[in-house]
Amino acid sequence: MYAERSGGSKSKVRYSMSIDPLTFIEPHSSYSVAIELLTDFCNLNCIYCGRHTDNVVKRKLSPLAISHIVRLMSEDRPKSVNIGGNGEITILENWMQTCEQFLTLGEVTTGTNLAKVLTDEEASILARFGHISTSIDTADANLLKEIRKPVQLRNIVFNIIKIKEAALSQGRNIPSMSICCVVSSKNYKELRQLIALASSMGVNKIHFIDLCEHEQSKTQRVFPISQLEKVAQSEFAKELDAAFDLAKKIGVKYGIDHRLLALKEKNDAVESGIISKKNQSETVLCLHPWNWFWLNSDEKLSICCKSVGKTDADVTSFGSIHEVMNNEHFMNVRKMLLSGNPPEKCRMCNLAKPSDISQLRQAVNNRKRNSWLMSNIVPYARHIPFARAIGRRLLGVS
Repeated sequence: MYAERSGGSKSKVRYSMSIDPLTFIEPHSSYSVAIELLTDFCNLNCIYCGRHTDNVVKRKLSPLAISHIVRLMSEDRPKSVNIGGNGEITILENWMQTCEQFLTLGEVTTGTNLAKVLTDEEASILARFGHISTSIDTADANLLKEIRKPVQLRNIVFNIIKIKEAALSQGRNIPSMSICCVVSSKNYKELRQLIALASSMGVNKIHFIDLCEHEQSKTQRVFPISQLEKVAQSEFAKELDAAFDLAKKIGVKYGIDHRLLALKEKNDAVESGIISKKNQSETVLCLHPWNWFWLNSDEKLSICCKSVGKTDADVTSFGSIHEVMNNEHFMNVRKMLLSGNPPEKCRMCNLAKPSDISQLRQAVNNRKRNSWLMSNIVPYARHIPFARAIGRRLLGVS
């Protein structure tokens, strides 16, 4: 960090920081973890999911791997731990006892399909989570059962209410909840009804994501919006606008992945007679390589669910979170992103927005700067006026 004095009668001091953008600074609660908990087995057979093909090996984490990652995280506590990944945690034996270990580390989030009816004890465990995400693709119970075989919508609704009741009876805050909706040829006309359903259940956030096509979805004849005829794409754009208008009106927050948004914007441009031409972006705007890692069910580590930067060694070979975050594979992915040569899986990701290198660098610098401030300035700011002044300047607060 250095100080530079600018000219003028009332000179000001501007503080800057120079931190290597390729390395991960000491954790201090600045990282998050995704545990593909225990398994990638699932109790559903969604028509668009590729994990049900014969060539997908299904595993579960060993007790040794679980105890090791818990020890590492107890030494360098994470900002959050997400338990779930590609499998369904609630179908496993002893899943509640395993979750207990992670609940002692800080905020725990999970993704669960809520397909089975929860017991009182299971609902009580989930009531202690900070956030719960579940998948509902439509408010039409029959269509949902067709898409996410053999789920019953009434079970999901019942479980959400049961978790909230358990939290209130324990004197806890109700976990925040969100719905993930995969938009496809099957359900693109049903988005408003899903927004209304979310609101009626007290779920105030919904995220629309694009269908990632593969052999399973092709076999089941379910297609992404981009492969539909122009008329259907126009219908989707109008339905999405109507869904967003309803969400704003009734107070439901919404998100949409960049591929669906780009498709909508392209359709809007065509409808308006505007022709836009965009060059291919240099890289993608993704900070996961700097603040996230994923423990896979084969006990190897990667940056995300796409197995980007997957390590050769398993988790028990690492002695600290710092070693995990600065391993050779993670560092190489950071170099590729910052040099404008992102891995192909990153370019294809529906969550990683296309970006210029300068935008990514700025985002990385901001994250690392804020993390440094949280560890070195903020804890003392309320006691030391000078530290408070430096912190405000570095954060860009007048």
